[in-house]
Amino acid sequence: MTLVQPAGIALDDLHFADDATLEQLPALVAAGGHWLLALRGHEQPAALGRWMGQLDTAECIELGALDEAAVAELLDSLALPGMGAAAWAARVHRHSGGNPLFILETLRALLAADAPVGTALPLPDTLRRLVERRLAQLPPLALKLARVAALAGADFSVDLAAAVLELPHALDLLDAWRELEAAQVLHGRVFAHDVIFETVRDSLPAALRQWLHERIAGWLAAHDGAALRLAWHWRAAGVPGRAADAFEAAAREALAAGRLAEQARWLEAAAEAHGQAGQGAARFEALLARAIAAREAFAPEAALQAAEALFDAAVDDRQLAHAHLQVASCHNNSTRFDLALPEFEQAIVAATAAGDEQTAQHGRYLLAMASAHTLGLPEALRRLEPLLPWAEAQPDESLRHCFLSDLAIVCDQSDQRRRARGYFERALAYFDRMHETGNAAPTRTMFGRSLIVLGDLARARPLLEQAVRERGELSEGTGGPGIEALNLGRLYTELGRYAEALALLEPWLARLDQPGGEVVRGAMALVMARVHAHLGQAARALALMKLVPADTAFHQQATLRWTQALLQHDKPVERARLLDEALACYAGTDLPFLRLPIEFDRLACQPPADAVVRLRAGVAECERRELPAPQLLGRMRLVQVLLAQHDAATALLVARGVFAELADHNLPVGCYLPELYQACAGAAQAGGDTALARRCRDAAVQWIARVSQQHVPAPFRDSFAHRNPVNRAWLAATLSDAGNA
Repeated sequence: MTLVQPAGIALDDLHFADDATLEQLPALVAAGGHWLLALRGHEQPAALGRWMGQLDTAECIELGALDEAAVAELLDSLALPGMGAAAWAARVHRHSGGNPLFILETLRALLAADAPVGTALPLPDTLRRLVERRLAQLPPLALKLARVAALAGADFSVDLAAAVLELPHALDLLDAWRELEAAQVLHGRVFAHDVIFETVRDSLPAALRQWLHERIAGWLAAHDGAALRLAWHWRAAGVPGRAADAFEAAAREALAAGRLAEQARWLEAAAEAHGQAGQGAARFEALLARAIAAREAFAPEAALQAAEALFDAAVDDRQLAHAHLQVASCHNNSTRFDLALPEFEQAIVAATAAGDEQTAQHGRYLLAMASAHTLGLPEALRRLEPLLPWAEAQPDESLRHCFLSDLAIVCDQSDQRRRARGYFERALAYFDRMHETGNAAPTRTMFGRSLIVLGDLARARPLLEQAVRERGELSEGTGGPGIEALNLGRLYTELGRYAEALALLEPWLARLDQPGGEVVRGAMALVMARVHAHLGQAARALALMKLVPADTAFHQQATLRWTQALLQHDKPVERARLLDEALACYAGTDLPFLRLPIEFDRLACQPPADAVVRLRAGVAECERRELPAPQLLGRMRLVQVLLAQHDAATALLVARGVFAELADHNLPVGCYLPELYQACAGAAQAGGDTALARRCRDAAVQWIARVSQQHVPAPFRDSFAHRNPVNRAWLAATLSDAGNA
């Protein structure tokens, strides 16, 4: 060095220096020149620290860790393929603590492994050995404390650590804690970064890890620890029986919070733990509870898989009965009634063989509900009513009110809607009081549907909107099977809230494009097709109708042809043919609330000679069946046919009644509202009631303007005004009136 006379001398990684080097260093530095001594401060040899402390001219420069922004800048500068700063900076910073060496070593290991995005960041052996050397310099109690912190995780606390380490007082941890913070192992109660955490955690042999987890779980159990945290610790401790109990407690908490997807996950973990503990019966009960939760929270195919898993776990007739019951319920929810019925029947047979009358009765109750779709609503009601005393006597209040909810649905669809309302309200009051969101959501949906048929769309809307929110919460945002969204989409369409309907339903077309979702997806496509028909977007409507499965249920086939007929407004022969095909779908099983609107449309399209008589009969049938909303459509079609037969006086009389109903905020279904105003205005003009004609015109024009401004997507406003034939006629009439004025 004397010969070369360097401007300065740098010694890197001085923390690795041996004693001989350290002994020579003071003399070398004293010989003159500028010296840069680089080392990791928390690994500084004691002798070096004492010598440097005696130097008056030494300047200590501490290099801090990189923050997240600096890590992002480093990643950008490296320009590694597929590792942009936006996607990786936060993860890399959390993993490395901002240590540049740790960052570079981690990235090198990640690239060498060619791991996909989302893979856990690796801990290279080079870093593990480096951190292990640092840890080896810690005092024994500090290292023990770090190991407790690594295994305790989010549960780490002063009291827990003192108890697990069997220290007389929490203050006995003071020096060890300070050592960990000085060595940058801990920041408060958390590890400085993932590299240190993983190294500390993995340094313990498996047997000691289990022992420590058991100590931690025991302390948490005695201090009201969170059920889920207890479950993880008991499982890691190798005590599966206690882990299963804790997972089931976590599942109950998730259910109470209305988070059924979480509940299903913890029940699956509980079942696995019961299996490891050799607790077969408890394992089956956990799987059964999971299948029930999955049916409400998961997509149809995933729910069915959870139910079918029960067959492998069943070891006796009682368990077999429950397996059949859950599989049948999944088929029922997916409207695969032909598959549901034999499963319900097998459930009843197995429960009877097991002497389990409660499950047998439950099976009869669910079989009655499924039979509504195959044997008709009268048969379903005939089977349900004898079971009412059994339901009312149930000590399980939830089951009792589920029965009342289902009885309300069957009464509603059996044209006993006034009777149904009482059952709906009673069931909902209980579900809301007990926060049983999983039962409240479908009950609210069906009650909303009932109110739609009754023409009370204003009251139906908040019910259905709440049901959609509840289902989203239950399914953690997935929306479950989509029934609630489907019915709200239908309501929005009836109200002319087209933008809301499309925004709600469009994401579902992709979400339900999987086995088990075909029927609901087809129904949603038909609702959206109707929306686009009203918006004057015939091509979009036709494309959506192609999504309906060819082998779909009879009522969906009917709705498909009814929607196709909507687009044939200028082709009466083709329109009539499609409506006839739609009506033919109800030849085997009648659903009057769906059939009657189609029948009314058909009688007004190329009306037969007896059209008035048949329309009056249909209106009377609506009265008898408590179907006021479809009845309004029937009365509108009656006005149109009476005008076509030049019976202006009778048409005016009917039109006045229809307009009065609208003034009372009762609305039709299956009818484009401006067309109803159009029919009433035509009758008023033909009958000489200019005041009513003007009121109809004002109501129609205001409705079209409001809907166009507030509820029609901007790209479709022009087609809504000019390609919707009813709107086009109103626009022409308005311009004509303005010209005459």
